[in-house]
Amino acid sequence: NDKIISMGKKEKEAVEEQDSPEFVFNHLYLEYFPLIYKYSYRIVRNHEDAEQFSQQTFTRLYDYFTSGQIIREPRALIYRIATNLCYDYMRKKRGVKEAMKSDSGVSISNPNPEGELEKREKTELIRNALLKLPPRDQKCLLLYQEGFSCSEISSIAKVKKNSVGKVLSRATEKLFRIIKNGEVT
Repeated sequence: NDKIISMGKKEKEAVEEQDSPEFVFNHLYLEYFPLIYKYSYRIVRNHEDAEQFSQQTFTRLYDYFTSGQIIREPRALIYRIATNLCYDYMRKKRGVKEAMKSDSGVSISNPNPEGELEKREKTELIRNALLKLPPRDQKCLLLYQEGFSCSEISSIAKVKKNSVGKVLSRATEKLFRIIKNGEVT
């Protein structure tokens, strides 16, 4: 299939079994939908919105398939669509700060509520520090934390491939500096 030139081992096996675009799309949907949902939730911090953006991601992916466009890196395309949807929503509807806030409740059933509270406080501190970074740095750090390669981060975040390592390094330094200097609340 010339529509999908570069894909992972699982996707290649699927194409060998069945070469139809519908089969490939269904395979990608089944494999990536739960991952895109988790990724979207980490950005928007709302289950309904994460579900909506996950569905929209695959609707747009389907549009790519039906338009006849060549998809060279399906995983990168899927995450780029989800990233753009989530960040566009945050900019237009809620603002980045409100979207990244989390609740501060502690589970009653946890045998170590102090530890859970400390963990939530650290998570909130890191989230607030991330908000101080430019959007490009936020995206790159999130994608790296999700396990993406530099090549994939380059494609999704639209950063030069040779610059991804430097962007990640500088973003990490900025993040630590913000936390160390107490620039977050």
